[in-house]
Amino acid sequence: MIRLDSRYGSLLVDGAAGHRLLELSDRRRKIRLGGDWEDRLFPVRTRLAQFVAGQADRRPDLAGARWQSRMRVSPAGPQAVLRCRVEGAARGAASGLAIQKVVTLGEDRCRLLGAVRLRNDSKKARSLLFAAEMRFEIKDGLVNRVGETLPMRRFALQDPERRLRLLFRLSRPARLWHFPLERREQACDQWIRRFDGVSLTWLWPVALRRGGTWSVRWEVESASPQESFEV
Repeated sequence: MIRLDSRYGSLLVDGAAGHRLLELSDRRRKIRLGGDWEDRLFPVRTRLAQFVAGQADRRPDLAGARWQSRMRVSPAGPQAVLRCRVEGAARGAASGLAIQKVVTLGEDRCRLLGAVRLRNDSKKARSLLFAAEMRFEIKDGLVNRVGETLPMRRFALQDPERRLRLLFRLSRPARLWHFPLERREQACDQWIRRFDGVSLTWLWPVALRRGGTWSVRWEVESASPQESFEV
């Protein structure tokens, strides 16, 4: 069982039931969902088309925005507290990052589907859809493995001075955010080197196929082994 809490509500996922989302709740309503991840995927293309149509003539600039929230994932065994800070925006502002679905992929992996809420100069909120996959292994208060692409040293959660950094890659429509592929790959390489041996590369966008990058920094916040993952 995995529970995810954020400023937008809570998600409850039953790992034993496979890719089954049990409950999504927020301040206004409670929704129960069933079915498989792929079967229940909402119409991404329709929402993306509406987003592009409404934003193509405004080109929001995201450099400089600040948004911070918390997500709690409760796997079996000791847990860690992480904080996620999304950085973007100057003219527009990122008003939040809503996690809409969580899918368990075994005991040590989960997949997130959500949207980054944006506000442009006309004060109309739009969403950028994303999907993320996270892999982790926690044992005896240590994160032994997070991510799937690069090796990772054992990370002592009891040391609050250590910092865990993650590259959050968000693909965006190229005609709205033009970011050359060479610069994008170079930026990714720089982030990976800054991990200092603790690598966490885990985002694979499925909703938006082209565009730039989005950087997210994860920091160890608590030394208590009984805490949860928080974003």
